[in-house]
Amino acid sequence: MDCRRDHPYAAYNRVQFDVITAQGADVWSRVEVRLREVFESINIIRQCLQKMPDGSLKLEIRNEIPSGRIGLSSVEAPRGESHHFVITGENNRPRRWRVRAPTYQNLQGVPAMIKDQQLADMTITLGSIDPCFSCTDRLETIELKSGAAKVWSHSELFNLVRRSR
Repeated sequence: MDCRRDHPYAAYNRVQFDVITAQGADVWSRVEVRLREVFESINIIRQCLQKMPDGSLKLEIRNEIPSGRIGLSSVEAPRGESHHFVITGENNRPRRWRVRAPTYQNLQGVPAMIKDQQLADMTITLGSIDPCFSCTDRLETIELKSGAAKVWSHSELFNLVRRSR
């Protein structure tokens, strides 16, 4: 799935591009895809520059955006699909904006990626999905003996760090 192809937005329905994939499911395949995507992005940019109309690039919103409207959008980001949910508020400002960054979805595959690997390979395997940990804003630990899971809040982590100093 690729949002640009399957649900075109912006100018993606006006340019030709390939959705880059690879056969493997390893670090090398993920690096290959990222590198090939760079060249495909250059191709897309060149097409956009050729087709860009003359005039201002800035769009001024002149009308009030009604409060209470709901919007949902998915866009293709370098790390994968980025989902945005917004509820409009007063004075052309959002009342709520929730982003589900690609890293959150990508991290779900890490257990399968590291299965039967050496501990030393963990860093490069995790790095191959180019995680943005600040985008996920979550931390979960699992107690190995009991299997109990705990999701830590920001304040709990902050207090834990302060106690360890």
